[in-house]
Amino acid sequence: MLETYIDNIEALRIGLQFEIDAYNELRLAIKGQKNEKIKRLLFILANNVLKNRRRLEQKYLKLTGKKILYLNLNNKSCLFKPFHPEHSDLEILKIIINQKEKKLDFLEKTALETKVFCGKKVLDELVSVEQDQVDLLKLEYRVREKQIAIEEDKQMAGNNYQEV
Repeated sequence: MLETYIDNIEALRIGLQFEIDAYNELRLAIKGQKNEKIKRLLFILANNVLKNRRRLEQKYLKLTGKKILYLNLNNKSCLFKPFHPEHSDLEILKIIINQKEKKLDFLEKTALETKVFCGKKVLDELVSVEQDQVDLLKLEYRVREKQIAIEEDKQMAGNNYQEV
């Protein structure tokens, strides 16, 4: 296993870069989306990402005494696959869940590999927040999936009734 030495400041910078990239991708997806229902879903997700970013920025300010003005990390951390305007809300949720799981996997591996306690602690917190978000998105996916199944059942029942 590769040992990593990430302190709490660098861990926050990694977390912030993820949030910045995710927010930018979601905003682009919102602009390209014509379906209002899906636009609302993306807007809610973008606001959640923005809230988490603000929380990380406050933590960074508290630790360093400096407001973070920009990040210049070498590799773009964004794991987002572009959304197509024709994607359904379920397809978009599935894409986001898969991408957040990749991010979660990266954060978990990085937390395991880092040897700096304060960096490991911040990474563990990022993992916890990300896991909560994945769990909520999966729940939202299951709810929407059930709603679609119920609507389809109603349509089938209505069609059967009309045929008789």
